[in-house]
Amino acid sequence: MTKDQSAVAIDQERARTLPQIDKTMNTYARKLTDSDSDRLRTLAKQFGIDPAPIKRPIAFEDKERPYARLRYWAVLDFALRSDQKRLSVLDMVEQSVDRYYCFHGKGSEGSANDGYATVFSNRSSSNASSLGIYTCAGPYDGDNGYSMRLDGEEATNSNARSRAVVMHGANYVSDQWLRHHPYLGRSSGCPSVGHAYASKSSGN
Repeated sequence: MTKDQSAVAIDQERARTLPQIDKTMNTYARKLTDSDSDRLRTLAKQFGIDPAPIKRPIAFEDKERPYARLRYWAVLDFALRSDQKRLSVLDMVEQSVDRYYCFHGKGSEGSANDGYATVFSNRSSSNASSLGIYTCAGPYDGDNGYSMRLDGEEATNSNARSRAVVMHGANYVSDQWLRHHPYLGRSSGCPSVGHAYASKSSGN
């Protein structure tokens, strides 16, 4: 067998084995994801979190990032008024859930102006919150201090980056604010938390 023939033989063998290896790895990754999915559903149920919103990010991870093993997941329930802790952060390592106040965009308030988000938009200058799956894209120091960039992963929130929709801290997201106001303040579309939880030292 010549050197060229050996190279062809090796390429043919690789062509036969690589799909098998890829299939095995995908199967293994799927098992890991399924395991995480079960744990996530159990954790949500244990802490009284609606399981319905959990299904979509699980399906997204399974399809788009089958090898990912995410520690933190979050669910923001806009069915709740903003004076309730409607942002739940699930920790897959500690098997715990922390809840936070989280405001919505002033463009989402609607005509009632009652603390409920009822209008959602992906359009620039709408000042509204956008529904959909987000992934964290890294922290930075901005006009609102320590913040987290967000990438919108669906058609309903695909303009998150261009709209500068991020997680940041604000003074009008706290128990102290709610002692003087019926509900939280509002943003230009960002789903954000109190300054105490938006800092490098907070561990969140």
